[in-house]
Amino acid sequence: MTYSEIRAALRNLGGQPSGGDFDTMADSAINRYYRMILAYVDQDEQTREFTLTTVASTQDYGLPTYVKRVLNIEDATARRSVAERTPRDYNKKHPGTTVSGSARQYHILGNYGVEVQPAAAGTVTVVSSEATDASNRYVRVKGFDSSGRLIDEQLTLNGTSTVTSTNSFASVETCVKSVASGSTITGYITVKTGTTTLAVIPYWDTMSSHLWIRMYPIPDDARALTVQSVMRKEDLVRDDDWPQFDPDYHHLLVSGPASELLPTVGKNALAGKMMSDYQENLATFKGTQSRRPNRAIFFADVTNAAILPDRPLIEGVDYL
Repeated sequence: MTYSEIRAALRNLGGQPSGGDFDTMADSAINRYYRMILAYVDQDEQTREFTLTTVASTQDYGLPTYVKRVLNIEDATARRSVAERTPRDYNKKHPGTTVSGSARQYHILGNYGVEVQPAAAGTVTVVSSEATDASNRYVRVKGFDSSGRLIDEQLTLNGTSTVTSTNSFASVETCVKSVASGSTITGYITVKTGTTTLAVIPYWDTMSSHLWIRMYPIPDDARALTVQSVMRKEDLVRDDDWPQFDPDYHHLLVSGPASELLPTVGKNALAGKMMSDYQENLATFKGTQSRRPNRAIFFADVTNAAILPDRPLIEGVDYL
């Protein structure tokens, strides 16, 4: 079922028109149950592999927005992994390092609102991939100016036309979308300084979030590193968005939210039935995810303790 089909099914159960308060509540309930279902069947995350190319004399790197956790970084050229260190261990061993070479270690710096920081202080621009993202739709940029003061500015989107900040940012901490009541942002929002793209906020997220890492030694060449990572599945936003779990159980996104929404329109009995269906089918779905062995293996003559003779121990026979 697509997102629009799930919403339509909920409206039909509630006997409600589209575009009203019921739809607004349904949007929130569907994604809340979507997250709960994914977590319950251990499908809320998936792995992804991508290439990170180092830049000479650059020590810190922002990773793509979908990266939630790094599993491994491989340097195929040197035929080795880049080892992760805790921030404490890293800073204790390599404080203020100027050593350069091919990266052998890294540690997590944290999450920031951009994938790339400005090379120098300057204004930032925002633009949407959709012309309809104009007026009543905003992006607030927060960061530091060249004097080290924390500043922020709200920019009003103008669709596919670029909007430029008044303030000059030496670094950017967050880029957050917001809308006036009744409005939505449907496009990808690109944040730049000059020709450099700092971040791209996808349509399903309110803000961009990028995991940053610091490498040792400081890379001295352009080298392709293979990064294995865990990514978080995105929310359902667009009409044709498809829930990322077994289609045989997409109906859980109807019965679950319906059990919560139907009492608001006086359909308590139907809500109770929906909750019963949801709980029963969710348990069934969980059962289909359990791994079952192809055969049973039996062990014989197994004991967890030594078997002692029922007689006095004899030196040289029972012990040395």
